[in-house]
Amino acid sequence: MAGFMRALRAVGSVAGELMITAGVLVGLYVLYLLTWTSVVAHAQAEANVCTLRREWASSVSVQPRDAQPFATIQIPQIRNPGVWPILDGVAQTELQQGVGWYPSSQLPGQAGNFAVAAHRRTWGDMFRYLNEVKTGDTVVVQDGNTTYTYRVIEDPVFVDPTSVDVLDKIPGRSGLTKPGSYITLTTCDPVYNSYRRLIVFGQLVSKQTTQHVSKAC
Repeated sequence: MAGFMRALRAVGSVAGELMITAGVLVGLYVLYLLTWTSVVAHAQAEANVCTLRREWASSVSVQPRDAQPFATIQIPQIRNPGVWPILDGVAQTELQQGVGWYPSSQLPGQAGNFAVAAHRRTWGDMFRYLNEVKTGDTVVVQDGNTTYTYRVIEDPVFVDPTSVDVLDKIPGRSGLTKPGSYITLTTCDPVYNSYRRLIVFGQLVSKQTTQHVSKAC
């Protein structure tokens, strides 16, 4: 009996150590997701924006192509009003280094719906504060020497992940009924889950073209 109890205590000790080790590993993984991924994503995003500006300053036309940056986006009114690169595609490859563009949607400024997505939390938190966007706020998209300004038409709405009609040329769930030049921003909601999508709709209000683009990062 005594031997059995010693064995049982030994098993319990090993199990306890394994649980502690597992807890440490889980904690390190969470720390990695919440901090290090953002460090990596911000560095890559900054490099992408710098590359784009150098190319634009040299009058190089950058077209969408597999997982490559081709434009930038900024939402001035939210808490992280950074300038982020927009990449061709919405797979993890693109979302880990910037904002992703749905290739099935239109390009910036075109008639129809220019639709993009980004992470709410981890990998740069680029759309973390998208819930703060309000009616009348602006979304600024730069493509070469052309800047497109969209005005948000309503406060954020929430839809099921299956509601892909928000990507239509006249975005569903937006209340819009007539053709125009629109933008749709999508991200997961709530912050640490993804059971629904947070959506922001905007309408093109201005297009400005300059002769030269600054290559300053």
